[in-house]
Amino acid sequence: MAEAQGLYQKALKTVQKHQMIQRGDTVAAGVSGGADSVAMLDFFYHLRERMPLQITVCHLNHQLRGEESDRDEAFVRELAERYRLPFLGKRVDAAAWAGAGRTASSRAAVRVHAQMRLFMGQSSFVKAPKWSYPPASAPAGRDWRRN
Repeated sequence: MAEAQGLYQKALKTVQKHQMIQRGDTVAAGVSGGADSVAMLDFFYHLRERMPLQITVCHLNHQLRGEESDRDEAFVRELAERYRLPFLGKRVDAAAWAGAGRTASSRAAVRVHAQMRLFMGQSSFVKAPKWSYPPASAPAGRDWRRN
């Protein structure tokens, strides 16, 4: 438990040092269902105890792993419900998109993820000046700490 608290304090210091989040911000948290993104969501959830903050849980199901992708989506949706946070999910057929001869499936998934980010940024549902992805799932070429 002390290790988790130390990680929380380190993340908090980084957020404060780089002024990544301000009081009253809305954060759209990209949650894949993996350990990194779930830990990031948990950090934001507990950060609300220190500062007013709105969080929307966002999940993009690329449908690349069949039922496993669907289970990830269901897990993230249930997590959002447990935290009583809004959930915004989208399904895209990344393999079909890649099948058009444009790029490999994994690269297509990253491009679709970027398209989802653009879609959600223009959505009336999520007015989020701050976007957050854990470093491992950040789209290529993007600084995950900045809008």
